[in-house]
This record gives sequence, structure tokens and C-alpha cells, in this order.
Amino acid sequence: MGILNVFGQKDFASQLKASLETVEKEADKDPDTFKANMERMEKEWGERKNPVERSVVHAMLGSAYKQMKWTAISDFDEETRDAYDAKRDEHFGHVLDDVEALADAKASTYDVLLRKGKDSDLYGGDMLSVMMDFLDEHASRSYKQQAADAERAWTLYRERGNLNGYGLMKWKWLKVRRELEQGDGYISYDEYKDALYQLLQEVQKEEIGADLALEYGDRFLARDEGILFLKWALDHVGSSRRKGDLQRVLNQKLRPRVRMYIGSGVMANKPCKMDFSFWNCERTTLTIRKYVGRKMTKDGPDEILLTGDVVDRREVTLAIDSVNQERKAKGLPVEGSAKTEVTLPAGRYVYVAEGLNQKTVGEVTLTTLRIIEADKDEQTCRLYVVDNETGRPVQGAKVQFRKKLPETKERSFGWESRGIERELVTGKDGMVEITDDLYIRAVRSDEDYTDWSRHYN
Repeated sequence: MGILNVFGQKDFASQLKASLETVEKEADKDPDTFKANMERMEKEWGERKNPVERSVVHAMLGSAYKQMKWTAISDFDEETRDAYDAKRDEHFGHVLDDVEALADAKASTYDVLLRKGKDSDLYGGDMLSVMMDFLDEHASRSYKQQAADAERAWTLYRERGNLNGYGLMKWKWLKVRRELEQGDGYISYDEYKDALYQLLQEVQKEEIGADLALEYGDRFLARDEGILFLKWALDHVGSSRRKGDLQRVLNQKLRPRVRMYIGSGVMANKPCKMDFSFWNCERTTLTIRKYVGRKMTKDGPDEILLTGDVVDRREVTLAIDSVNQERKAKGLPVEGSAKTEVTLPAGRYVYVAEGLNQKTVGEVTLTTLRIIEADKDEQTCRLYVVDNETGRPVQGAKVQFRKKLPETKERSFGWESRGIERELVTGKDGMVEITDDLYIRAVRSDEDYTDWSRHYN
């Protein structure tokens, strides 16, 4: 907020604005005029009888000193910068001189240049909340001073029966106290949690109740506790446009999920173990397809295409045991795990677990081959291609080499078989020799190959 973002009644504000515009224009031409002009402004405007107008003047003049320091004063002129800091803090220190008058004044009366806060309506549209927001944004107050100001404000709102204003300002007070030093009113994490819950009980039927419930449930409660608390809050907090935030957070926590994991060391023609974890759903359909690439965009490959031929499809179900029956009775989501095994020939596959409008997608390469590296001497490495199941050497396997892999954005379907720089064929011992640092892979057929891996000689 610049020095021209003023608050005040229309005539008062327009006159003050015009005066500050003059000061600003003259300072743009000659920064040396600023000090004298501001001293004149302080004399002309500093003795307003209306306490709200005095507060506005102090806020305006403090802003002017703050902005001038950062726009027209050299970093090397420390004396002037320090003087402007002192004047800024002096004016900002008087903004809350009369909190009762500010609480009585309607911000709409000063709407010529007023910028309301997002919660202005909950405070009753008063000037006190506006000035508190102003100081939070512009003043360099200590945490101790912020806590003292917030306490004065929430005490006043409570006395006047504005429970929304009371709840919002006391919440601010509690958060600031977390930053204080021991002995200055500091409260611990647990003390903040307890105080927030107590405040929620006081104002749960007000609009602010939804905000406090969301803070408490999302920050302090673990998964199941948080779900039950948010359900309670939706039934008990007052009508509020903010209840939609509570519902969105709860929906996110309850979103059904199925995650699938494939164990390491999977091989072609051997059972491939697949583990599933369920959250808030009881079954999923597992579909395995031939891999046919990824959707290509100008930035490269994107999501996996799900148009390959289906090679296996089955339903995997979560067993509803006594634990999950108890969870259901409490209104909690079911959760647990299940397993299945799939035996597939060599090839590259896409697996999809889907249900309840969500899916998990992944890809896996299954092969009958494995490469074992062994040093012959300091310059030469032997690569043995062996059968995954028997461990015996594979004769006639191709061992392919390349110095680098293509950039990710260039990896269109079939890239693995393009750009081969060198190829050797294994003999009866399943071995080839190399002397360079290369990317390598072994190939038995168009469907049976290892992934590219880096070899360091």
C-alpha cells in the first residue's frame, strides 16, 4: 500500500490525498523538499479532533516516511534513513491510540480510498480491523507489541458481543504468542492446541467457527481423528460460506485410493507379485496391456497410452475383516492391502488399477535375461548374458551399446531400438568384452530385452 492509499471520510480523504500528492510530486523532483513538507503536513494534520481521523493521519504519514526511505534515499545516507524509520515508527505507534473510536467507525464511511480486508464483514466492517490489518502489513512491530494490540482488540470485540471479531482477533493473538520469548506470554504447541479448541467451543456457531475447526482438525489431528472431527464440525459449526472449505478438506481426506506396487527382481514367465493398498474403497480392476508408448507433446512424452492390447484383466478385492467392520461402524474409511500374482511372457507392459473414478498407472519390462559384469583387467570388462531362471550363459544374445541416451522429450515409442552405435553377439559362454564407458542392454528377441543401463569401465 503506497502513501496514497489513504483512509478517511470523502472530504477529509480527498484533501489529505491532495496534500500528499503534492509532497510526493515535489519529492520526485527534489528529495530534499520531503523533510520540510512532511513537517508542515504534521503540523497541519496532526491535531485532528476526530480520533479516527487522527489514526488515519498517523497511518498515512507513517506510510509516506516508509515509502520515501525506499524510493528516494541513498543506501549510504544512513542518518536520513534512520530518521525516517524513527518517524515512521512514531506515527505507526499512534494508529491504535483509540481502539474504541476505531471500533465505532464504519470503514464504509472512509471508502474513498479504503482497502478492506478479506474478513472485514466478520468484524462488522469497522475501522479497527482495517487498521489492525494495515499495521500487520506495514509496521515493524515486535511480536510482543502485536500480541498486546491483538489482546486489546479481542477484549473489546468480546465486550461488544461481536463473536466473529472476537474469535478472529483472539486467534491472531494466540498465533503471535507462539513467537514470543519465554516469560513474555509465549505458549507451547500443546497450549496453542488447547486454547484453539477452547476458542472454537466459544464461537462454533459463528461464521468464524468453520475457520477455527479447519485449523484445529487439519493441523493437530491425525488421519482418523481428523476425519471424525471434520465430520463433527460440519454438523456443529454455524452456517458459513466457509463451511465449503471444511467439506473440501474432508473430501480430500476421504478420496478413494488404490496404490499398486510390483516387487523387485520380477522376471518373465515367473509369477510377478503385485501388492495393493486400499483407502476408502474395497475393490479395484487390474488391467495389464502391451506397452505402446506415451502421448507425445511439444515438450516430449507425457502420460502413458492405454490403448495397447489387453493381456490380463482381473478384480482385486480387499477383505473386510473385523477391523474394517469396526471402522465402517465408526464412520471411518476402510483400509488394508491385498495381493495377486500374474505370470507374463517377456515384454513391456502397462498396468492399470482403477475403480471409483481413480486409477494408478505404471509400466514394467519383463525379461528372461540378466547382465553380469566382471573385470578382465584394468582396461577390459567382460559382460555375461545369462538366463534369469537358470543362470546359464545365453548364446546368440545381442549386446547393444550407445554412448548416450536421447533426451526425455525425444523418447518416442521404440526409441530403445533406435540409435544403436555398436552391437556384439554372445558366444557359447554368453560373454562379450568392452573397454569403454557405455550404455548397454541385452536383447534376445523383439520382446525380450533388458532396460538400458550405464556401464562404467
